[in-house]
Amino acid sequence: MPQISPTIAAMAKPSTPEQGRTIWLKKMEFAFADDGLKVTTTAGFMDFVARYLRPHACHPGEISAKAIIEFLDRNSKSEKQAKFCRDALTFFYENVVRSERHVEVIKRGLLPNFSNNKKQGPTDIKSPQVPEVIKPPHTINLAAAALMFFYIEVLKFKISVESIPRMKTGKDLPNVYSRAEVSKLLESTSNPKHKLILMLAYGCGLRLAEIVALKPTDIDWFREVIRIHGKGSKERDLPLDQCLQTPLKSHLAANQRLVYLFEGSEKGQSYPPRTIQKIYDNACEKSKIHRRGGIHTLRHSFATHLLEQGVDLRKIQVLLGHSSVKTTQIYTHVSREEIAKIRSPLASLMPGKKNGQP
Repeated sequence: MPQISPTIAAMAKPSTPEQGRTIWLKKMEFAFADDGLKVTTTAGFMDFVARYLRPHACHPGEISAKAIIEFLDRNSKSEKQAKFCRDALTFFYENVVRSERHVEVIKRGLLPNFSNNKKQGPTDIKSPQVPEVIKPPHTINLAAAALMFFYIEVLKFKISVESIPRMKTGKDLPNVYSRAEVSKLLESTSNPKHKLILMLAYGCGLRLAEIVALKPTDIDWFREVIRIHGKGSKERDLPLDQCLQTPLKSHLAANQRLVYLFEGSEKGQSYPPRTIQKIYDNACEKSKIHRRGGIHTLRHSFATHLLEQGVDLRKIQVLLGHSSVKTTQIYTHVSREEIAKIRSPLASLMPGKKNGQP
């Protein structure tokens, strides 16, 4: 059974366990307001978490992994119910208590196996069967680099680079949405703040960390640019299109005295990256588009669509904040419109065809 280290937020200690539960449930209400969940879902989550906390007088971050799994086991009579229970506790530990170890236990803990309608016994809980994990090439190469540093810099051994071989990583083409899919994604988002986040991710080609770091002071309304704090403390200015100015002004008018452009229930604290990723996931689910990756896919789509519009590759490099144009060149391989212009040489050999034309 994995052990959980308590992650306790700084807060005044309640005088009774009942007061403590009330405080946590109130914090959960604030988290719902930022997440945009359905009313029926929030009510169900609140009721389930209240029942989960009732037997425990300790801080939620101190509840053991065994207690979590046993509680989920008792309340999971079907696969649909099991998913709901996991989602409720995951939301609680991701957005309220913020304990990654608890989330790991909830997601990877042993629950009833509904495929054969047979529950796992105590022996299975104590000795979980962990599947073999095949490490990706990037992870192996990172370990190889760490070993090389240890031998050369720490132990002062004289070894060649070939002594610790590395794996070929290959180059994967980025996933891209069509313009119609991006439009459906944006239209499916009713929460203005959540929609603005997705608009900036696609309209400016921003990374997730860049969205989190945005501040109202980064917007230069006079020059109509927005300053982005990118990788490696590199800054760049992006043009602020009129289609983004209007929702940005509405957002700032409705939210006064913001430190970060997007804040949750805690003033002065930026949206957690996990919350922004969940906003994107919810939009994909509501729009019923085929999800092709995380929110970074909107950045890939931004670059590809600019290329299809005829924007120079060098300009796209500057907009994306790439140090080398070689990084940006990958989008030349995924431009659908450019690929569509190519005609197979076979067409010129077919009867009734001239110069590959239909």
